[in-house]
Amino acid sequence: METSGTFYCTIDGEHTSGTQWKFNGKNLTSGEKYSISDNGILIIKRLNYNDAGQYTCVGKDVFGRPESSGILTVQGRPVFLKKPPSDATALERDTLRIPCEVEGVPRPRISWSRVGKTLPVGKTKVKEGTLIISDLNVTTDGGLYECAAANSFGATKARIKVDVQRPQLPAEKCNCWRGSKGGFTAFSWGYDGPNGRDTDVFDFQSDGDFILHGFRMRGVFVTYNPTTDVSIRLQYANNDSLIAERNGTFIGLDNRQDVTFEVLFPKGVHIRSGVKYTASSKMDAKQINAFFYVNTDGRKMVTCSKATITFTPTPRSKTSSPYRGSNIRGGQIAAFIIGSSQC
Repeated sequence: METSGTFYCTIDGEHTSGTQWKFNGKNLTSGEKYSISDNGILIIKRLNYNDAGQYTCVGKDVFGRPESSGILTVQGRPVFLKKPPSDATALERDTLRIPCEVEGVPRPRISWSRVGKTLPVGKTKVKEGTLIISDLNVTTDGGLYECAAANSFGATKARIKVDVQRPQLPAEKCNCWRGSKGGFTAFSWGYDGPNGRDTDVFDFQSDGDFILHGFRMRGVFVTYNPTTDVSIRLQYANNDSLIAERNGTFIGLDNRQDVTFEVLFPKGVHIRSGVKYTASSKMDAKQINAFFYVNTDGRKMVTCSKATITFTPTPRSKTSSPYRGSNIRGGQIAAFIIGSSQC
């Protein structure tokens, strides 16, 4: 604000020797902010909302210190206490928070909008002036956002360019084994899961974020041509919505010592801390008398790359009958392939 405020103070008497001005109990002196004249006039330069308060004129008199006070109220258009940044970058599936802190008298009303588009539906809210967008999408949630604050004196606006990016995937990968690498056996697999016969399924949750590239599968033992049709899926456990999927034909046996092979999603998936997921796989060797290698010592909890992953059985309501496969010790998903140099 470029305006100034003026107080006048006149003291009558034969024994007065001047005045002292105070603001909220503290003495004022002439300078860049205040101009105090000998005749008791106080000028407050470049008014802002911090200048609102009680001003007191104290007389200097040999018989006492008479005083008088007045309240200054500053009104005007909204101004930013903390102006939003001109650019904001966030990762896909993260929650974006952009504060818009303003002050003004009368109290301004704060609103958010997106230039040329509506705000993301179903996941946007404004709390105490802060714009909050959850579960960011890299293709739909970027753009130019605007915070506007208005009162009867005018309006103040700020625009923020939001860029939503996919997490940078680590170049290296490692195997996070659900059990011991050598903990397996071979038998005719007969588990009926949610995606049909011979489906392995379980839920999991982590206490830290990581990138999941795919699964390391137990192999298939056949008398000839060890090719196997494989389908892997990753879904949200709370609503079964699909996150990632891979279907293909693989050589189902790397060698007799390892008896595992890797199946990767088309791109790495950002696993978020505290979110429950459902992992599933389906294998079809397309051969009579085929034997699948399966886990025998799968653990309920493993720690890899500073994240602890907890495995739990998928609820029966998600599987066909008869229900088999709730045993976390078994199954064909031997390891998670995660983005890290060391598990």
